[in-house]
Amino acid sequence: MSKNPFATIIPPLSAFGEWRTAGEDIWNEATVAPWRALFDQLDDLATDLPESEMLLSLADEALAIFAACWRYGSYAHVLTQGAPLPEAIRRNPEAGRITDWEMRRIQIEFSAALAAWWELEDAEPERAHHRARAAWKLLPMPGCQVLPDEAIMQHFAERVRTFRENTAGEPEAERVLTRQWSLRQEANATVAQVYRSGPIESLHAGESRSLSTLPAWPHVRRLYAPDLQRIANWAVHRLMIHLAARRHWRRSGFSILVLHGLRECPEWSVDLETAPVCYAKPVTV
Repeated sequence: MSKNPFATIIPPLSAFGEWRTAGEDIWNEATVAPWRALFDQLDDLATDLPESEMLLSLADEALAIFAACWRYGSYAHVLTQGAPLPEAIRRNPEAGRITDWEMRRIQIEFSAALAAWWELEDAEPERAHHRARAAWKLLPMPGCQVLPDEAIMQHFAERVRTFRENTAGEPEAERVLTRQWSLRQEANATVAQVYRSGPIESLHAGESRSLSTLPAWPHVRRLYAPDLQRIANWAVHRLMIHLAARRHWRRSGFSILVLHGLRECPEWSVDLETAPVCYAKPVTV
């Protein structure tokens, strides 16, 4: 899928916070979630795009959301550009390419951004569509191999039907299908299922190329094109299912996905929009 690289809307690294030293630690913390400025720019640029009556496909919409909320709207973008790492961490052969602090910040920003995206979609669907069009057209992203919209819809419809058949007559099942969730709960559950349990985990756990094998650059780049391709392929396909379910089975089948997703992230924040990252400096003995 070709993109028009419109570099001026890609957040600069300064949008993700200033680096500071405190005692033996290096910190990075943003005062405002970086995706907020990106969303504002997309909304402004959307007004200049040619009018089109064509709706985005489910695949295009999922890719647009993933680009805006994760690739450029979360700390994942810093890892594609380079972040300072103390030697004590770099030389640890068991260290994954993404630290615990970084994983937490990325998933918080991804989830908060997705909740804000859905808030706009629920309140102003036309404006949300324009934002999605702008993100799809202007944010560079790797191409993804995804199923046709019809296949996604059929797949989820079968899951809902199976759930209903297996739980027929059970009062608890009906409560699950009609339960109301907050936007952030929906987003947390979605991020947990479409992203957190995917290829990103192998990078975090050190099952892939470790930090100690990366070039000794002052600012270490830790997400590369093959990583982005693999993560996007895994996440966007699953995000399509969640988007279709939320739109067409908001008060029935989508609740199944939310329920299962929340079981994977029971302690995730429902109010934070960003979080700090801390790197421990090497201690001189």
